[in-house]
Amino acid sequence: MRFGFFKSNTVTDSSDESSLNSSDYGVSNFLDQSTQFQGVDAPTFGSSSTVMAAAATAPAPTLVTSAGSNLEFNLIWDSSVASAPSGFESAWISAATFIEKNLTTLGASPIVFNLHVGYGEVAGQTIPFGALSASSTEGDYVSYDTLASALRSVYGASTYSEVYNATIAGTDPTGQASGSKEFFVPYAEEMALGLRIGTSGYQTAIEGWVGMAKNSFFTKLDYTSDASLTKTGKMPSSSTYDAVAAAAHEITEVMGRISGLGTSLQPGTGATWTALDLFRYSGSNTPALSSKTGYFSVDHGATNLGTYNSSTGDAGDWASSAYDSFGFAHKGYYSPVSSTDVLETAMLGYTLTPTAVNNLNSHPPTLVA
Repeated sequence: MRFGFFKSNTVTDSSDESSLNSSDYGVSNFLDQSTQFQGVDAPTFGSSSTVMAAAATAPAPTLVTSAGSNLEFNLIWDSSVASAPSGFESAWISAATFIEKNLTTLGASPIVFNLHVGYGEVAGQTIPFGALSASSTEGDYVSYDTLASALRSVYGASTYSEVYNATIAGTDPTGQASGSKEFFVPYAEEMALGLRIGTSGYQTAIEGWVGMAKNSFFTKLDYTSDASLTKTGKMPSSSTYDAVAAAAHEITEVMGRISGLGTSLQPGTGATWTALDLFRYSGSNTPALSSKTGYFSVDHGATNLGTYNSSTGDAGDWASSAYDSFGFAHKGYYSPVSSTDVLETAMLGYTLTPTAVNNLNSHPPTLVA
């Protein structure tokens, strides 16, 4: 989920920022869609769920693909999108196109990620007050050995040195019993890794649900000015948020950019981790597997490439000081997808395209701040 910050155009001190929403949504309830949301249009502070009624006929799905691509996005527009403003659909298409141009998979046949997209809702439930966007993901629980073996296969085939040379522990670093299935892997990530979907006993043809808040005084969105996801600095209007960045934020969460950190992600499950947690460190050779504090590193903690969020919001996002798509949104400022963002997503089991490798070689990943 992506939260927003208000920020004065004349003040650079991060202490001038105030969160639109102080409630922590986290990354729970991936499988049963039971998360209780707060309404956007009529916000309350209770825990009851607001389910949106069916609206007009949904627009026809959009398949985002290009010649030679091995990763495709089937954007299935919910009926709520029929009332979305102009540019809403193009924001999601732009985000999916950017991801597809930078990330692919090793399989011989194209992989299609089926994503339901909502306007003001995710899977029929209203996006919480103060959140710009949200996602809901389904997946399976697998053992460390299963996940690690699949990740190593992808890293070994990479043409980018940072990925090719990356190593992960030979044994489960969480200390759980051998063979225990404590790693949550979203369906999209399983497809990229070549793992069998549905091993946890629940399966669907949908890889995830994503959505963006309705335009309002608090969540005014610019859908078109950052289609390339490379712009930095101030947006044309100081009162808007970067919608394309919000779309990229949620799509990559469905692709696996989420943290477990040993928490229980849904009722009935024990301590759970994710692939992203394997690259979270608090110091050189010091994994941070159970604390929201930590940073992203692909060399066992020797190099800090981005500090993770340790306060309100998702533990897999960057700290609120980062003006970045994978962090918090900042009012009136662009949130690009950085080289570090692309590398981070690749470490989850995706293959870098030649375009991405060229960009990473010319603009190496640096500290996200």
